[in-house]
Amino acid sequence: MHKQELYDFLKFNKTEWILLLCLASINAGILILRHAQRPIIVLKERSTDSVDSSLLELQDELNLTHRSSSFSPSIATSKRRSLHAKFPAKNTENKLQFHRRTTRGTMSRQSTPLVFQFDPNRISYDSLRMLGLSGYTANNWVKYRNSGGKFYDPSDVFKIYGIDSSLAKDLLSLIVLPASKKHSIHKNQSSRNTSVNINLADQNEWQSIKGIGPYYSRKIIQYRKKLRGFSSIAQVRETPNLPDSVFLKIKPYLHLKQSPKPIDINEAGFIDLLKHPYFNTKQSKLITRYKKQHGPFNSMNDLHKIKGLDSEWIHKIRPYFYVKDNAITGLK
Repeated sequence: MHKQELYDFLKFNKTEWILLLCLASINAGILILRHAQRPIIVLKERSTDSVDSSLLELQDELNLTHRSSSFSPSIATSKRRSLHAKFPAKNTENKLQFHRRTTRGTMSRQSTPLVFQFDPNRISYDSLRMLGLSGYTANNWVKYRNSGGKFYDPSDVFKIYGIDSSLAKDLLSLIVLPASKKHSIHKNQSSRNTSVNINLADQNEWQSIKGIGPYYSRKIIQYRKKLRGFSSIAQVRETPNLPDSVFLKIKPYLHLKQSPKPIDINEAGFIDLLKHPYFNTKQSKLITRYKKQHGPFNSMNDLHKIKGLDSEWIHKIRPYFYVKDNAITGLK
């Protein structure tokens, strides 16, 4: 009786057998996945350990080269690159950890900065950091060069924004500038500050004056063109964006040999008047309206008859306008 009951209990129908097979396959799949993941974890642990050991070896080598007198700044960079090639980071986190261990360990965490001679016009960002500069200051150094700045003398390092004055003094003895560059710099400086004619000088002639570069020379020429020529040296001071300090420095090297080219005020329309830097909309309208109501001007003195135009302004525009047959004096 008991055997029959046990036989009936262990006997499964078709549906029950299918369920048992599904459960068995799921359990087998879980076991396979667990065993498949174990070698990957081990490999990651081993690669991390190997990187750490290699980084420790790199730190020891850097400390040894730091103590030696024949240290080259490119050694550390080449070793870091070789480690990157040997142990490539698999994700962003690993890359950041690798960068911190290699760069911070050899630069920011050094007890003393490295000492080596360098050319300030060619030194790289990494080499500046090795000299003891902060990342912010080293970045400003590179930006200064990229914007066209040049180091002509060791003392020019004080131009770098944010540089520590005591560190800058220590760097003075390490700076090496090629002799040929120094010679050409002094030669160029001695050839500058030659006198120029403000109405005829081109951009190169303006730039021969110390303190005037491409930007200021272009601005001066543009303003001269709008005026139709300078009538006095003082007008150079009116150039947009030209500081007074720059004008006072260049004033001794300026001279005037040619007068502006005036135009007939009776032939100048509203737009022609408005194009001139000394005219605004109100003044242009007043003169145009007067000519329509009273006819052409007989002389430049007729401008005093127009209400709203002051005598000082009329005197200012006289070199640029005339009444026909009176081009020299502007008066009839």
